Amino acid sequence: MLGGFDPSYLPESAISNHHMLSQAQRDKQLGSDLHPAYTYRAQDKLCDATERVYGYRYADIVMGCYMANPSATFRAMATGDPYPVKAFFTLGNNTLLSYPNQHQIHQALLNQDLIVAHEIFMTPTAMLADYVLPGDVFSERNHIADTWNWRLGLALSQKVVEPPPEASSTFQFWRDLAHRFDFEALFPWHTLEDMLDYRLAPSGTSFAEFAAEQYMRIPKPQYRKYRKVGFATPSGKVELESSILGELGFDALPYYRPGPEPSESYPYLVFTGVREDAFFQTGQRQVASLRKRSPLPRLFMHPLDAAGEGISDGDWARLQTATGEVTAEVSVQHSMKQGHIRVPHGWWYPELRGKTELAGAFISSDAVLCADAPEFLDHEQGIPHFKGFPGRIERLPGPPEELRAATSAEAS
Repeated sequence: MLGGFDPSYLPESAISNHHMLSQAQRDKQLGSDLHPAYTYRAQDKLCDATERVYGYRYADIVMGCYMANPSATFRAMATGDPYPVKAFFTLGNNTLLSYPNQHQIHQALLNQDLIVAHEIFMTPTAMLADYVLPGDVFSERNHIADTWNWRLGLALSQKVVEPPPEASSTFQFWRDLAHRFDFEALFPWHTLEDMLDYRLAPSGTSFAEFAAEQYMRIPKPQYRKYRKVGFATPSGKVELESSILGELGFDALPYYRPGPEPSESYPYLVFTGVREDAFFQTGQRQVASLRKRSPLPRLFMHPLDAAGEGISDGDWARLQTATGEVTAEVSVQHSMKQGHIRVPHGWWYPELRGKTELAGAFISSDAVLCADAPEFLDHEQGIPHFKGFPGRIERLPGPPEELRAATSAEAS
């Protein structure tokens, strides 16, 4: 951690009730057997150390601690192994396009008895939901940001407009659900501001007082605190050799792991996840002013590779890996490394809703190409290792049939 926990504000880990889960329930956490780094299996080994240093046994020292492994979860949803998962809630997350092996995620979602999406846009994931609950946006709710404990300090985010009457916040969603399941005692707040008051209680101020006095609070740093309490590791020291990874059966030291090699059938290495300035993750493709800046997805290739495939800048091409295939325009880039192809992230086509499956979610989405087999995952965390996937590419005479009307409209 670069910062730590601001003593004037209760972090999420202080109200998460991790202690209520029995060991039997923790042992069921999907993916903890093969990829334990972010699961209870690994994080429980830090409890004594984080309590000593930060005052919290369940300190979320890296955003996303204590979570099930995504690929293991989607696999269980799709297959029922090691046990069935039959209901799925997604809040502000276009799940279908946001994780590796999109076809498996699609199968997993279709296998659910219930899908609930809390969203502000009708994304492909929301299109699969049984219930779509309209959410609010950051400008429609109050908030105190602690930057997920990455640095000390609190920043004010104030509501500037009222949300539509039918919209609800993420807080409201979880509060109402908790009360329906008779967990009122664990979720006693009536409003978001009530909860913010509770989290600000250590400072002796309310949200209204904080908002009236300041927009940011940065506490005085405690220099060299580590001399008194050590670091939040089992040894209390900076562990270049991780005792926890060693206990879990992994290499305790940083190591080099070779990536997959291209082959005659798949001569390129494909790298997914390129972000485009016009968009955030998979969102905003339906915003006309942003779409005008980046109307279509573009694959990046080195000039020599493009010439060898008979592809020119602006041509359409089909890119395939062993997991799936996408089509997109090609952008020939001298900055690209020869033998590599880069793919933009999260493309779908809102204008195709009702005209093709899930608004074109499978036409150009990089998640279609991205495998989640063990050889393509980081062993410790179970996430794609970003060393590339073997792939091949071929020129197409033009965009796919379902996109021709859209591209013609853009050209005109």
